[in-house]
Amino acid sequence: MECVGLIARCTPRLVGGHGLSAWGPPKGDNAWCPEGDPSAAPPLADRHLPAGRGEGQEPHCAAARRVRAPRCAHLRCWGTPSVPPTADRFPRKCGGGCMKEAGYDKWMQEESINVFAAAARSYCALIDVIDQHDSESIFSALERELTALQSGIISVEMGSGADQRIEKPRIGHDAWKALGSRIDAVIGPACWALADSLIRLGGKNKETEDASRARHAWDDFADIYRDLKEGVEMWDLGDAESRAEAQWHWRFGYEHHWGWHLMRAALTVHEVKYYLRSG
Repeated sequence: MECVGLIARCTPRLVGGHGLSAWGPPKGDNAWCPEGDPSAAPPLADRHLPAGRGEGQEPHCAAARRVRAPRCAHLRCWGTPSVPPTADRFPRKCGGGCMKEAGYDKWMQEESINVFAAAARSYCALIDVIDQHDSESIFSALERELTALQSGIISVEMGSGADQRIEKPRIGHDAWKALGSRIDAVIGPACWALADSLIRLGGKNKETEDASRARHAWDDFADIYRDLKEGVEMWDLGDAESRAEAQWHWRFGYEHHWGWHLMRAALTVHEVKYYLRSG
């Protein structure tokens, strides 16, 4: 595969410490080329330099930082493993409006759903082995997974789903209840301690809405799992129709069901980690 376009043709450079004022090649014609050594790419935090800083260095646009591509979004060669460089993928010009013409929006949506599918799979994998965690480590793991789900789903569009009817997998009530019991066995002690603390904090020694949420945290995590797992099973069928339906299922569920449970679960995890256990 020939690597064309590259940052040598379209890289904004800082000149005189005054921001993006010239175009030119970076040091090395094939810097960060995907056909070379991908590990040579700089850390995400180093790919964008504010105007007026880092004289003589090559900054990279916001779109490049989003997709982990160390160059301008308008280039032919992105340098990411999932997007092979082609001679006609993106125009070489840099100017307003050319990204849509080049199919950039469609590509970004494909990337967004792929990222979310991975996050959904990761969350389900954690819940599947939740018995192997102790009450100390599980909340940090849940915090990471919930954060990835929230940040990932925001960029996923609803789409129109499959053009034809697809038989959706469904986790039955008994299986869901058994899953909830397994979850509660691990997180329950901390969540009940949190509930008791929230009741005392209320001053009247009465059950509060927040205390009830903490006591039933297993329900939030189990509902998130059920909605995501059903989508993962459709996604894993691999065909375009099934994946379109999985995308619709995830986004619709986020807006109307599991997204609400996500917010509740994230609050409970935050309170356990930073209120209950911080003293």
